[in-house]
Amino acid sequence: MNLLKVLLLTAIVIMGGCGPGREESKLPPDSVPLTLEIWETLPGHEKYDGMTMERLRDSDPSLKSDAAWKKFMREVVAPQMKKDVPPYTPPTSTAVD
Repeated sequence: MNLLKVLLLTAIVIMGGCGPGREESKLPPDSVPLTLEIWETLPGHEKYDGMTMERLRDSDPSLKSDAAWKKFMREVVAPQMKKDVPPYTPPTSTAVD
């Protein structure tokens, strides 16, 4: 469970923030259930947001149990996050001696 929390927090931090260039929300209104198909099309800053993940779990009866949710996080979210979130590359030093 800790790995899942770390993955979600990392994604939120990487994709977080606000400023120019942010896309309009692609989330359907709260009155519309969030399906896995819709979730897969969301941009990363919305896809891995804690509220979005809670909404997906609440909308999909197959994800209600803790065991099913953990399996979903392990088998779907973690691999998808690897595709969506590029690995961190530390900046290279360009200082001149």
